[in-house]
Amino acid sequence: MRIALGHQHLTQSQEIDRQHAELVARANSIIDASGATAKAEVLDALRFLRDYTKVHFSAEMELMELMDYPKLEQHRRAHQYFVAELDVLRKHISAGTTVAATKTRLHYLMQDWFLQHIAHADIAFARWLAVQRSQRRGLDEEIDFWERVRVAERELGSFEQLEFVRPPGVNAAK
Repeated sequence: MRIALGHQHLTQSQEIDRQHAELVARANSIIDASGATAKAEVLDALRFLRDYTKVHFSAEMELMELMDYPKLEQHRRAHQYFVAELDVLRKHISAGTTVAATKTRLHYLMQDWFLQHIAHADIAFARWLAVQRSQRRGLDEEIDFWERVRVAERELGSFEQLEFVRPPGVNAAK
């Protein structure tokens, strides 16, 4: 029942692919939560997943704005939907929805929306961005942009600073 990224989810952007892997790892930590502390673990992990998602989506949006991506608003609306769904999950578990039901709903959200979003919308952006890079448009701005993203991630914190165990094979954010 774990979520897995495949080759069809690789954008060829190390930073974006790394962030996608972090999001999937966090979702898997929620799916794997069990025992007496599962509800608290799931709530905390959903908070982190939402916060990290907002950092990731903000980074994508800023890069799209910087590069003048023509499908920016469509992409922004898709991101807003996903964040709203994460908020609904947190509200439901806080209001008494079972951990099992929350984990199942998160699995479907990640599998049916997030992975599809990457495979279609993010890959389309990555291809468009590759053309821009090949024409050397905005390259210096993009390099500065990714440094700002890394600073924002450090402020949010890494997996090692949290109580949850990183799934095997997932590298920490640098």
